[in-house]
Amino acid sequence: MRRLYSLLLVVMALMMPKGAWADEWETFVVDGIRYEKGQAKMAPNDGQWVTVSYTVTVGGRFGSGPAVSTETTGTITIPESVTAPDGLPCKVVYIFKNAFEKCKNINSIILPGTIEGIGDAAFAGCESLASVNIPDAVTSIGMRVFDGCTSLKSLTLPSGLQSIGSSAFDNCTSLESLTIPSSVTSIGGNPVTGCSALSSIIVESGNTVYDSRNNCNAIISTSDNKLIAGCQNTIIPNGIISIGSYAFSGCTGLTSLSIPSTVTSIGSSAFRKCTGLTNINIPNSVGTIGAFAFDGCSALVSVGLPNSITSIGRDTFNGCSNLSSIVIPSTVTSIGEFAFFGCKSIPSLVIPKSVIQIGNYAFRYLESCNAITVEDGNPVFDSRNNCNAIINTSTNELVAGCTATIIPETVTAIGPGAFCGTGLVNMEIPNSVTSIGESVFAYCTSLESVVLPDGLKELAKEAFHGCSSLKAIDIPSSVEAVMNYAVYECGSLKSVIIPSKVSSIGYCAFALCPNLVEITSYIEEPNALGTVFSDYTYNGATLIVPFGTKAKYMAATGWKKFQNIKEIGTLEPIQGETTVATDGLGSEDLSDNVVNDVYYNVGAEGYDSSDQSIVINQPTNMSQISDATPGSNDVKNNFTGLILKVAAGKGLIKVNAKTTGNAQLVVQVGNQTPMIATKTEQGDVVASYDVTEDTYVYIYAIIGSSAAPALRAAGTDAVKIYAITVTPGATGIQSIDHSELTIDHYYTLDGRKIEGMPMKKGIFIVNGRKVVMK
Repeated sequence: MRRLYSLLLVVMALMMPKGAWADEWETFVVDGIRYEKGQAKMAPNDGQWVTVSYTVTVGGRFGSGPAVSTETTGTITIPESVTAPDGLPCKVVYIFKNAFEKCKNINSIILPGTIEGIGDAAFAGCESLASVNIPDAVTSIGMRVFDGCTSLKSLTLPSGLQSIGSSAFDNCTSLESLTIPSSVTSIGGNPVTGCSALSSIIVESGNTVYDSRNNCNAIISTSDNKLIAGCQNTIIPNGIISIGSYAFSGCTGLTSLSIPSTVTSIGSSAFRKCTGLTNINIPNSVGTIGAFAFDGCSALVSVGLPNSITSIGRDTFNGCSNLSSIVIPSTVTSIGEFAFFGCKSIPSLVIPKSVIQIGNYAFRYLESCNAITVEDGNPVFDSRNNCNAIINTSTNELVAGCTATIIPETVTAIGPGAFCGTGLVNMEIPNSVTSIGESVFAYCTSLESVVLPDGLKELAKEAFHGCSSLKAIDIPSSVEAVMNYAVYECGSLKSVIIPSKVSSIGYCAFALCPNLVEITSYIEEPNALGTVFSDYTYNGATLIVPFGTKAKYMAATGWKKFQNIKEIGTLEPIQGETTVATDGLGSEDLSDNVVNDVYYNVGAEGYDSSDQSIVINQPTNMSQISDATPGSNDVKNNFTGLILKVAAGKGLIKVNAKTTGNAQLVVQVGNQTPMIATKTEQGDVVASYDVTEDTYVYIYAIIGSSAAPALRAAGTDAVKIYAITVTPGATGIQSIDHSELTIDHYYTLDGRKIEGMPMKKGIFIVNGRKVVMK
């Protein structure tokens, strides 16, 4: 078959008179305008048929780009004919598609009377075009032909015009009126979308397909009683049964509209971006409303939805930022994704028991919403125990929440965008939750703290994107992956804790956090990182890594970009007077952790929120610790308590503490003899130090006076610490209440042992320290 076709072409070529097709579709330029040859006109000459003229188009199917330079300015005049390079005349009959597209500086185009048609997007994007004449011979104009001609105020369509392509006048924002001649028999969809200044549409009498019944200022299909396009002064006549897609889209001058009871459907994007529309009542005859129907209607305050509606489509009220009153009818069974996205003025919502399906992000960015109520009897969704959330009972997934949400422990998953854009300040997610969807807290700009569940495996994509008030995030030890943009653009974030099981961290997971100064990573074997942090974080923040792994991090791609890497347990010696209070630690896990120049190894249970104290209820035997270095395995396994570091020299350490049961407080400087104290009432225990080099100070608990105590019940025997103050340069002499201090022996300053308690005033050595006896 292919051979037969090729042979046929050859035979046709041999039979064709000379010059009949050799130059067809050839392009050439005259006065800066590109033309393309079309049909050749033939005539006999000396017994042979020869080409005597052509028809040409402005622009062409084989040309690249517009017919003129996009930098062309001023007026373009198209002649009736031009001369081809071979000297033959060419009649200009057609403006080809994209011929002047994006020629932003042309303000006027003059077309000859020979033009019969105008192709798709021929003048699209001509932002300065203020006038163009359409000759009487034109019978068709293509799709998007004037799309984006924002300076075009008026246009006269010829009386012989038969067809208008879809979106023909889209985004002609200055177009004030439009007259459709009676000759038109076909109009494509969305002909005037975004024509915000359009106040008048006139359809001439006699049109057999479209009319503007009773001067309703709209284009209506008479064959199916469908309103195709309207404008700001539209009155919809009775008898119309549907409003088409994009019918009023972009009519910013439309403030109100009465929809007759004959209308049964409203098409998708029908009122999209009608930013002047303040309220609308939809009659009970309407059964369906298309997606994006009121998307971007930012002035819309109230909507009356009829009981005939069975579904609310996706993005139906997306961006209706002033919508403050809406009642979802009891007939609605489904609410599409993004349906109420950005409706930040809605104070409360009632989900009727008829609703059995809700799409993702349906209630995203409901900043003012303080109550979500699900009616009793809903077979799929409920708001258990007045938790102000929408929960899918079949999957135990929280679908949407609001500012006052309390998540019940029956919930096992939180859906995408469930709290996105709400006014949440604090959130505690129960440990029953094992997964959270992407963007779950995105743009919760008031969110300051969140407690994530212990069983979480993944920190989802954009989970905390834009949480500008979030100061710290402690990722649970169960998490194995941190996804792209998980904690992105969190301007107040100061610290992050990354657990040991994390094997992958996504693109920009912690980027654009300008105040992030401390990242603690418990990963023992750091994998290569891509772009995770911003450059100012690499340069200015401290990366704290597990004991003995600093060299690995300094060699690992991505991690090695950090300019300041310290191992867990690395403590800077305290140089000036410092007080560390425990009331700001919260209930975070304080195992193997450095906070405010103090190393904590007391665990999550070591914090008492009732009086904001550190609780040490596990006694320590210091003789079991062979390497007393913070972060070392010996310390992690054998030591429960606090460690700090003092600089070489003299000073005082004051511990505000209380002991319960048989527990006693121990303060030990380096390997010196420890000071042991009992404080049955909260008060200060003061110990001195005099060291020749930077030295660790250990604060821990024992039971009774034994250095190798037996374990006791945690609630009975405990040391509670409220604050630690270090004062370098002090005298080294301390005053103590000896009734609460375990004392082995008293010594004079020259080293003589005293039996019992000294009987006179003076300075003595007690437990290796100078003590004033008064």
